[in-house]
Amino acid sequence: QPALVRQELWGVLIAYTLLRRLMRLMAEQLQVAPQRIGFHVAAMAIIDLLRFAPLESAGNLPKRLALLFEQARLFVLPPRREGRTYPRVVKRRSAKYPNKNASQA
Repeated sequence: QPALVRQELWGVLIAYTLLRRLMRLMAEQLQVAPQRIGFHVAAMAIIDLLRFAPLESAGNLPKRLALLFEQARLFVLPPRREGRTYPRVVKRRSAKYPNKNASQA
């Protein structure tokens, strides 16, 4: 049983690595940072390409891959904003009971 779980985990890690590698290659082609490629949309496009690959002849795979790389510009996210208007802070949770001050004790 543990060997089967380990095998499934390796399969997931290999698939994730393949997705990230293709996204990095897309980013290099578009000359943007790899973080600017939207993971969800790009992953769905790559998975669709791989899902239907066994149904086509092997000669069509490079054409499909080239088409995917042409569509990669659609996966680019807008650049992040530089400065924040409001800094991130952890808000205090309201207490159920009032706090006791040291002077009241």
